[in-house]
Amino acid sequence: MRFTSLACAVVGLLLLAAPARAADPALDLERLTVSEAAGKMAAGQLTSVQLTRAYIDRIAAVNARGPGLNAVRLVNPRALQDASLLDLERATGKVRGPLHGVPVLVKDNLDVAGLPTTAGSVALEHSVPDRDSTVVAKLRAAGAVILGKTNLSEFAYFMSTTAPSGYSSLGGQVLNPYDIDANPSGSSSGSGSAAAAGLATLTIGTETSGSIVSPSAAQGIVGLRPTIGLVSRAGILPISSTQDTAGPMTRTVADAAAELQAIAGPDPEDPVTAGAPATDYLAGLKTDALAGKRIGVISNANAQYQAAVAAVQALGATTVQITAPSSAAPYDVLTAEFKRDLNAYLGRLPASAPRKSLADIIAFNTAHADEALKFGQTLLTDSQDVDLSDPARNAAYVSARDSQRAAARAAIDTALSANALDAILTPSGSMTGIGARAGYPQIVVPAGYNPANRLPVGVAFNGGAFSEAKLLAFAYAYEQATKLRKPPSEINPAAWRCSAGAPRSCPPGKEIATGVTLDFPLETATVADLQQRLTAGTLSATQLTKAYLQRIALTNTEGPSINAVRLINPKALEEAAKADAERAAGTVRGPLHGIPVLVKDNLDVAGLPTTAGSVALENSVPDKDSPVVARLRAAGAILLGKLNLSEFANFLTSGMPSGYSSLGGQVLNPYNADITPSGSSSGSGAAAAAGLAAITIGTETSGSIVSPSAAQGIVGLRPTIGLVSRTGILPISATQDTAGPMTRTVADAAAELGAIAGKDEEDPATDAAPATVPDYLAALKPDALAGRRIGVVTSTNAQYLAAITAVQALGATTVSITAPSATAPFDILTPEFKRDLNAYLARLPQSAPMKSLKDIIDFNTAHADDALKYGQTQLTASQATDLTDPAQNAAYVAARDSQRAAARAAIDTALTANRLDAIMTPSGSLTGLGARAGYPQLVVPAGYAAGTRDPVGIAFNGGAFSEAQLLAFGYAYEQATKLRKPPSETNPSLWRCVPGNAYLVTTRACAPSRPANADVIAGTVGGTVPATLSLSLDGPATFPPFVPGVADTYTASTSANVVSTAGEATLTTSDPGHLANGAFRLVQPLQVQLTPAAFAGPVSNAKVAITFRQPIGAQEPLRTGTYARTLTFTLSTTTP
Repeated sequence: MRFTSLACAVVGLLLLAAPARAADPALDLERLTVSEAAGKMAAGQLTSVQLTRAYIDRIAAVNARGPGLNAVRLVNPRALQDASLLDLERATGKVRGPLHGVPVLVKDNLDVAGLPTTAGSVALEHSVPDRDSTVVAKLRAAGAVILGKTNLSEFAYFMSTTAPSGYSSLGGQVLNPYDIDANPSGSSSGSGSAAAAGLATLTIGTETSGSIVSPSAAQGIVGLRPTIGLVSRAGILPISSTQDTAGPMTRTVADAAAELQAIAGPDPEDPVTAGAPATDYLAGLKTDALAGKRIGVISNANAQYQAAVAAVQALGATTVQITAPSSAAPYDVLTAEFKRDLNAYLGRLPASAPRKSLADIIAFNTAHADEALKFGQTLLTDSQDVDLSDPARNAAYVSARDSQRAAARAAIDTALSANALDAILTPSGSMTGIGARAGYPQIVVPAGYNPANRLPVGVAFNGGAFSEAKLLAFAYAYEQATKLRKPPSEINPAAWRCSAGAPRSCPPGKEIATGVTLDFPLETATVADLQQRLTAGTLSATQLTKAYLQRIALTNTEGPSINAVRLINPKALEEAAKADAERAAGTVRGPLHGIPVLVKDNLDVAGLPTTAGSVALENSVPDKDSPVVARLRAAGAILLGKLNLSEFANFLTSGMPSGYSSLGGQVLNPYNADITPSGSSSGSGAAAAAGLAAITIGTETSGSIVSPSAAQGIVGLRPTIGLVSRTGILPISATQDTAGPMTRTVADAAAELGAIAGKDEEDPATDAAPATVPDYLAALKPDALAGRRIGVVTSTNAQYLAAITAVQALGATTVSITAPSATAPFDILTPEFKRDLNAYLARLPQSAPMKSLKDIIDFNTAHADDALKYGQTQLTASQATDLTDPAQNAAYVAARDSQRAAARAAIDTALTANRLDAIMTPSGSLTGLGARAGYPQLVVPAGYAAGTRDPVGIAFNGGAFSEAQLLAFGYAYEQATKLRKPPSETNPSLWRCVPGNAYLVTTRACAPSRPANADVIAGTVGGTVPATLSLSLDGPATFPPFVPGVADTYTASTSANVVSTAGEATLTTSDPGHLANGAFRLVQPLQVQLTPAAFAGPVSNAKVAITFRQPIGAQEPLRTGTYARTLTFTLSTTTP
């Protein structure tokens, strides 16, 4: 046997401290492509570790912080180590392909060995597969780094009919990086958001019907739904084996082609892929791919689609007008298949997986409804009720499935063949369902942005089975010719200003953290609770202020990232210390002494900018407090900071979502991040609801206190015009503007109103205010409704009907009335805005940058990218008015006075004619009428919608200066029902990872928010191992004495010791022959058994059992003496 020397390399992972590494290269992750990353790595300008670390750091900066996209559910803890091994491969000359070293995020319904596959469900939080899905295995084989997993709509949008896209009970709500208020769309919303925002080079989505292509269109990226059978579904938590597929979601067509190249192909575990073709998808990407092609187009007026049609024509394609293919699909295949296919998936998981069936998941959700069932589980229970083991049910399902799929295929095939088409170009959203039922491909490509709101718009290329190469080529040619995609930071700078470029005017976050937490929840603390603790000396104003700062630090641009607070008063802690000193000296100014308050950012606070959310007013700093702020300070309140709002109190433009401003970004509703926070005082509502201050101040012109209060589950009071001064408040309308309390309880609103109400010489409207501010707190009694007459209106709203029953139980007589109404044909707000804003700006110091509405319009026009995502149509309309013109002014005054009088008469008549003390309505009713009348409305929490747990409010309405009575009625109702719940209870997916909540849950699946803070390198440490084959015997084997005349089989044994460094080795023996005693030989041959006789790899001191057997017959003659034989044992190899 020939021995050869052999060197063995041992790979080790060395963790180095981050500060010791060289600076990573600067990367534009929002635009980086696969080819650019690969080129940098090939040139030695970038390593996979550096790229992976850059993405981990970006995820930390924007996923649960800043914009708070919540796109990524978890980061693979081995990502950096995997990247280091791929760097080592590259260094030794091995490059697996274009994805070598490229980080990929996969949707959290694809199995990654060792990481939970949850589909966003709390029931599957600890469901950990022991092997990769085929898609993940193929990505790894192609050299990709599995960076982590993305959030999704729960069970890929097959959980409930009321849940918004991107929501899951485990992961929370995914946000659209182009517009935080807009729908992220489809179940692969997290993959779309992550790709668009540059959180990975590539992402993977899955689709049953639209869940790749829809979020791709909505989030301005490329998305490809492959033909069913091109990409394996093995190891993907399913909905439907008929329609499910996985596919690329990327920033460019070339990236989609590279990713598809890696994941496509046959898989024995998914028989549908048996016919998958082997295609080079990258090879067909040519800029002239559309030349000479026939492309079907449909009738559609969408401007971006029309431009796309013109673009493909300019690229040499002939466009053919066709009717969009269609086919009926009356049978619900998905509900029938979901239980069967999900149970099959769960059956392949290890025994440690917590749920074995859909029934298990439903039972878990039911037992943990607070966490699991914000939106219910109707689709799960519907599927559980389907029994495909019933022959008749199965036959109906199979027939419907096959006929609907055949009809869909025929419709598309006929459209293509009858018109001799190479593909069909449609607006995104067209042919989505029919293509999904057919199992045919569709690729969505960015086609521009809606000019009214800058939301992404896509177009789609559609084809027949396995036409991906052709569709990718067409999409590539269109993409390269138009180059329409822009990154989110360019389209939506308000959300990204502090995460990209040069940060400025950034909302407060972790930098204000104080580390102070209290032993009671701020989320439900009331003014009375806090005042009691302050009086008892168990709490100081300084501690309380620090605690609110800490909660703002953890929730405003961290974690839930509700973005309610625009700035913190840098002197807040000084003010708190002063309040503590006064209390210690025996001075307590009233119920607000030492209580932190946040005010809307259209109220002047001396030394702090009053911006109304406008970038034009970013540096507009008043030199004196508004009277509301001055009165709060005089009452002992601590001015904690200022709140975000709808820009110019929702008087900038039409089509802008509530809570958005060009300076502050988008406020989120803490009860449901997908729904509107409502009204312009959205930040005040969010901050009060989430416990970011004890009390807040909002303003209203028509609905902007009461509407966000109802939508965000708090108490909101719009006072009578003239009860609260408007001086020093950036205005809309002197006729309708007011400030008012937004709080968690009625008593808190009463305490706050008592502080801010009163006359002001600078505001003539307050001349009508009571000479002495009423004691609003004194009127709060649980029996305040007893003996009262309360008007009620017709409504089917369940919470309102329950409120009627509640007030009746409290002793009130309810009187059914027709809701008061009055027409208001004349728009008085538009002419007043220019006049009143210019007057406000004139009272500012000379240093204020804007002197007039025209200055603001001009600034916005000059900085349109930053200022005008939604335009400024309302500003320009107001600028076009001229109340100095006698005719215009006369028409305005007449309309103002007549409309106000009509509104007041309508309400007054309803009250007096029916002898009512107040009118109780669903929130949203009488809002506009009351605002025009200048009359008060108090909104109180009335419960939560059954299907969504979103807050519902009711409103108490009255005549002029009836606040004390309305507060008393609201208090009696509130105390009897106690319906308000904190956001952490009704929406735990958003709040579970915030410490100090009023409602605690067991699940702790927190979104990743930590930077890498590590360097990883794969290195070699070597040692030479000589080729070795060593065999030794432990001793001779001896049979027991042979007994003549007796038939028997005798056994002897010994063992051998094997040392081998070979790739394989075999142990053999020479011919055993016959035992002999001199000239005498046994009749039957010796038998030898070696266990084991072969080794598949290196072994050290491996034992081999050697067993000898010797049969002897009863008639066999035996000679006295010893029978023996010498054997030779050989250890050999062919791979030393």
